[in-house]
Amino acid sequence: MLALVFGAPGVARAQYGHTPSFQVPRISDRDYNFAVADGGGTTLLFQWREGTGSRTHLVFDAGLADPGGRSDLRIVLGGGFGYSVHSSNDEMPLDMVLTGGIGGSFGDGLSRLRIPFGLSVGHQFLLDSPVSITPYAHPRLALDYCSRCGPRARGDSDLALDVDLGVEVGVSRTVALRASVLLAGSDSFGREDAFGVSLVWVPPGLR
Repeated sequence: MLALVFGAPGVARAQYGHTPSFQVPRISDRDYNFAVADGGGTTLLFQWREGTGSRTHLVFDAGLADPGGRSDLRIVLGGGFGYSVHSSNDEMPLDMVLTGGIGGSFGDGLSRLRIPFGLSVGHQFLLDSPVSITPYAHPRLALDYCSRCGPRARGDSDLALDVDLGVEVGVSRTVALRASVLLAGSDSFGREDAFGVSLVWVPPGLR
């Protein structure tokens, strides 16, 4: 999935940073992801993935971020898509999902926007059914924009490379746990890395 959250005003250590995307390399028919992440502050994030075809899904993000210090809570909103470009087979045992989207955070009279595109790559290992484990990496290139950054606080943009390293553990047909580390690479928005965990629920009958 894509991470669509940004920092609050102030120095880098006062920013709440980013969240991991929690996007495994698999298209979802429907799932609800409840996540918490820490990266210079705390972010609570809800993700809804909805399948639109055998190889595509849409992603909707909503949440709240607490930058810490004297900064106010920020609202997090975003949307995106996933497109399966390769499914694991004997010749190439990797799943690959192309991702993209747009989103941002808003508050304190400042807006931060992000347009990321990336590729989630990994493999699902089936253990004792229905238990599974899926390690994955999700690098993505993002265009970042801040409405009150840069010279004279008139706005600034930056091109960033972020990488998620994560794992999903499927514990039943309807529940999975995810953990991910985000290695952040934005010069304008700070380079604070982040760590997040989440609970995924798949409605019965869809898996």
